[in-house]
Amino acid sequence: MTSPSRNTLLSMVNQGIDTWNAWRQKERHLAVDLSEVDRFPHHLEGADLEGVNVHRARFHGASLQGANLKNANLEEADLSQVDLSWAVLDQANLKGAYLRDAVLEGASIVGADLHRAVLRGANLSSADLARADLTEAQLEGAKVVEAKLDDADLRRVNAYWKIFSFTSTDPRDGHQSSIKHADFSRACLDRANLEDANLAQVKFVGASLVDANLDKANLRDARLTVADLRRARLEETYLGGADLASASSLTQDQIDRACGDERTILDHGLTIRHCTDITLREKPIGDLASYVHRSWLPQQFTPILEASIAVKRLIDLELLAWEEEKRFFPYSAASELAKYIHQETTAGRSAGLDWVVAEMEEWFKSEEGPLRDFAQEFCTVWGDQEAARRAAIERPWLT
Repeated sequence: MTSPSRNTLLSMVNQGIDTWNAWRQKERHLAVDLSEVDRFPHHLEGADLEGVNVHRARFHGASLQGANLKNANLEEADLSQVDLSWAVLDQANLKGAYLRDAVLEGASIVGADLHRAVLRGANLSSADLARADLTEAQLEGAKVVEAKLDDADLRRVNAYWKIFSFTSTDPRDGHQSSIKHADFSRACLDRANLEDANLAQVKFVGASLVDANLDKANLRDARLTVADLRRARLEETYLGGADLASASSLTQDQIDRACGDERTILDHGLTIRHCTDITLREKPIGDLASYVHRSWLPQQFTPILEASIAVKRLIDLELLAWEEEKRFFPYSAASELAKYIHQETTAGRSAGLDWVVAEMEEWFKSEEGPLRDFAQEFCTVWGDQEAARRAAIERPWLT
């Protein structure tokens, strides 16, 4: 028996989860392809989507509480603001998935592939991420309290996010820095690989980091009080301003491999060497050219987003001043990017592109300097394109 058509499959989903799950129980051997579906129903609690292909599908704002997504293909899917609490995502493919502000509390995500996934502001409290691949994932503002990350791969992960918010309605009155950082308090990170990760200002209070690899990680102003750092690797790790008071089993030999500054807090008897400017400037720059890659964008646009994120990351690490970043930005490309994405959206091919528009809108609201200028150019052209589209529909005689 062959799998039903996409329309038939979507019709079953829309009839309700009981209808869908009953069919899945009988026909579990059939391959199900619902990739690039632009909109799923809001209520998908307990849905049986094991092994289903929902590549680049859009679930924005849906409820998938307790759903079974084991071995599902969710690569580049839009799962922003989705409730996945207590869902099963073991061995799921979540490469490049957009999980901004998603709720994954208590979810089982064992062995899942979250390479380059966007988890900004996500709630991963008490989730089981053992052996998960989180390399180059974006965890800025994520809550990872009491989560299990045993043997997880978090190399080059970014968990630090600095945004700027105006203190009044008039931007000329100045701005204040608002820090949103990830919280790994009481999380289990035993044997986790955090090499070259950006963990500035992240909380690891009471976390277990036994045998964890923190080589070359940026732990500036991080809180590691009462953390268990037995045999943790700290080769070339930056601990400037980090609080390691009462850190368990931390030895002078470990500290000697790292570096910090006069603000680093250590227990009595431990000392740390100060980092040099060269050490700080060389460490975070590796692989920035490949930091962001979205395969759905034509090749000529990929470097634009890569450059944007690369510069933003350097600014977040405070290694690049506002006035120095200007030479990195190809401003003229912003309008071309806006026109392309609007064209694709109008043609019904928006799956996977919504995050770019959302990101540009956020940069325009919260950033300053060239980042804001780039976003402003994008948003202006996007708005002009959208206004022209609406005019063509409402007043075609004007076009």
